[in-house]
Amino acid sequence: MKNKSRYINFCACIFYFSFNLQGIAGIFAYKFTPPANVDPEGSAYYRIFIPDSIDTIKGIYCYVPGWQGSSLSIVTNPYYQNYVIQKDFALMGFLMTGDYTNRISGISLWSGEALVQALRELSILSGYKELEYSALLFDGYSAGGQFSYHFTQWKPDRVIAFVTMKGGGHSLSPAGNAIKVPGNMYIGENDLEYRLTNLTYIFETNRPMGALWALAVEPDAGHTRVAREIVHSFFDQIIPLRLPETIPEDTIPQLNELDEKTGWLGDRETYEIKFYPEYAEDKSLACWFQNEKNAKEWQNFVQGKPFPQVSIINYDLPEKSELFQNYPNPFNPSTTIEFTLPKSDFTTLKVYNILGKEVATLVSKKLNQGHHTQTWNASNFASGVYYYRIQAGNFIQTRKMIYLK
Repeated sequence: MKNKSRYINFCACIFYFSFNLQGIAGIFAYKFTPPANVDPEGSAYYRIFIPDSIDTIKGIYCYVPGWQGSSLSIVTNPYYQNYVIQKDFALMGFLMTGDYTNRISGISLWSGEALVQALRELSILSGYKELEYSALLFDGYSAGGQFSYHFTQWKPDRVIAFVTMKGGGHSLSPAGNAIKVPGNMYIGENDLEYRLTNLTYIFETNRPMGALWALAVEPDAGHTRVAREIVHSFFDQIIPLRLPETIPEDTIPQLNELDEKTGWLGDRETYEIKFYPEYAEDKSLACWFQNEKNAKEWQNFVQGKPFPQVSIINYDLPEKSELFQNYPNPFNPSTTIEFTLPKSDFTTLKVYNILGKEVATLVSKKLNQGHHTQTWNASNFASGVYYYRIQAGNFIQTRKMIYLK
């Protein structure tokens, strides 16, 4: 255990850097905004959970949401916290806007670098030097799956495994060494046609070259996440095979390569599965699995058979109302305030001075469920302590911030 920071909240920024330490919970803020000529609407926000019990972080579980959605609240989800604790992993949530995933160019000019830079700065702030080089595990939905796949194309040596589900804008450019990274791809039987054809084309183009990938069609499903249990079972089998015994602090870990011929294959029409040497049909378009267990799980999934303890939950939407600490804090002259709403409600967000007098109303209207961000510019106010207070239905919360000119 290198420090006592549980939740590290940061945004990546090329313009400024600041952090705020509050008690035993370290909250670090760092915002990334690409130059306007690269992406005028782009920004990247991240939040990461590092378990207290970790001495060396073995990898980072990246839960990447759909188009301009937020998974920042995933770091407070007990199920996912417990999952990464068991593996000595960190858990990261995302909120990206702008052109962060591009079908033509793959990963955009800035979004991949934003994640790399964020990890670099986070390694300094948290005291976990290995974070700068940590291997990544991608669980991506829709546009988040596209980002996960594009990052794997760009830096396959950084990725343990990836899952991409239900996206229709994956780059059609050659996968390169990404074919060596185990991957599961999911499409919904009732989803839009372009989403089905996009991932199918990528699979059928790269699988003949030995891509260690499986493609699964979810029966009677549309544009929704697949159950976390099948995703985690895939990760459970892959992580110990790919990670080296020792995780270095100052370089990217040398991930173990898997041999295609030691795995299992599945026929996408008959759903028959067999050990690679025993598979008599055309191997080039068959799904690949690292072992019999995952092959059988795929076989059941594509036939609509229930997975044990299946529960399809959308964690891109928050489970509870929460007002987060502003960042940066202290600030001059602007600061960002984030909050989550589990349901649509009339919401007010107001700022008060130290005497309790209301000085600004940032929000006063009905808001949809989800993650929300507001900016307060205090350039017309005096330096000092201020309080910001949210009320949405029965939920009321107040936090303190400091303005320093």
